[in-house]
Amino acid sequence: MIADEEFHEWLTEAASNNLASITSDEFYRRRDTGDMLGLTVHFDDGESFRLPVYTHKNWITNVEDISQIIKVQDEHKTPVKNEEVLSRIAKQMAYRNGAKLQTAEITDHLWNGENYTVTGASTQSPSFKVTHSDFFSNLSTNWRLSYELYDELYQYGIDPDAEREALSDISNQLKLPFRNDTVPTLENVGVNQCNLYPLIAVTAIPIFKVDDEYHTILLKRGTTVATSPNQYSSVGGLFDPESNNLTEHIFREFIEELFDVEEGTSPRNHEIGKKLINSLNETIHIEYLATYLDSMIANYHLRFLLFIEDERITNRVLKDYKTNFEARSISFPRLSDIKKFKELSRENKISPPNEAAFFLALDRLSTEGKIANEGAVNTKWC
Repeated sequence: MIADEEFHEWLTEAASNNLASITSDEFYRRRDTGDMLGLTVHFDDGESFRLPVYTHKNWITNVEDISQIIKVQDEHKTPVKNEEVLSRIAKQMAYRNGAKLQTAEITDHLWNGENYTVTGASTQSPSFKVTHSDFFSNLSTNWRLSYELYDELYQYGIDPDAEREALSDISNQLKLPFRNDTVPTLENVGVNQCNLYPLIAVTAIPIFKVDDEYHTILLKRGTTVATSPNQYSSVGGLFDPESNNLTEHIFREFIEELFDVEEGTSPRNHEIGKKLINSLNETIHIEYLATYLDSMIANYHLRFLLFIEDERITNRVLKDYKTNFEARSISFPRLSDIKKFKELSRENKISPPNEAAFFLALDRLSTEGKIANEGAVNTKWC
């Protein structure tokens, strides 16, 4: 594996342009995906583009009771630790923080805590079994998929800002033994068991009214974070044992990321968190959007819409927000401004899993007549 400064400079730019995500999508779209469906976004001006995420047809059905989506098993999956992969990731983190690559220690740059890993997925509904694991196991297996891709792209001399067409042309020529062995198709993760340790990220897109128009929140991530640096994301994070259920997790992430509350704080112990809980199903509503896998590292992404019709909470967010260490800025775009989201996507400014969620949300809200049609968008799983 490669570990010099020139490579890490290339890798930083390539990652910001989603090269591994796009290449992995090209890898899978040329294969039989079985019951797994890829996502294409269409616009009224005739433009369309693919997003590097895949779902099962029964993971995009309506869910009335979200408490039944994740089923925690009282078990622990045997941890794995690949020192070579962990060292690679630590060096990349050191590079982003301006530290020396030669002295980068794993424990100095990487956190290893308890997480859940997905061990089973239903093909009848969005229902997933998770069991206890650790973060290093995910980095050692799932993240190895991305570094294998980046190594090959670098050795092929691919520009860090290469277009999809160039990546498509060489996708079948890349030597990817680990991907071919562990996840030759995304059905190996989504439906069947595999030797990976996929995590499940839970995100809820906040939707609230300002001057009679629906807005959302875009968090601009910092340049030194482990995933999606310098890209926009929504409010959410990995589902872990600190969350008792999905609703609590969504509210906990909301107060952590918008009010800089200490990680792990129960929403019941925060003013805004209490209001969210007490107003649930009255002026606060959570709607299921979709579950899908990202093609780059095969983690699960569980997406919701969080409707906030409580003006007190809306005003507090607009007035008193304070981002945590992961984000460096925040913006509140109108959801009717579909052209803005299209432009951010074209410039690779939104992380791919969040990109998919935003366009799925825009399509639903536009179809339901909740937002004005300023540059229509239509999403299609196929």
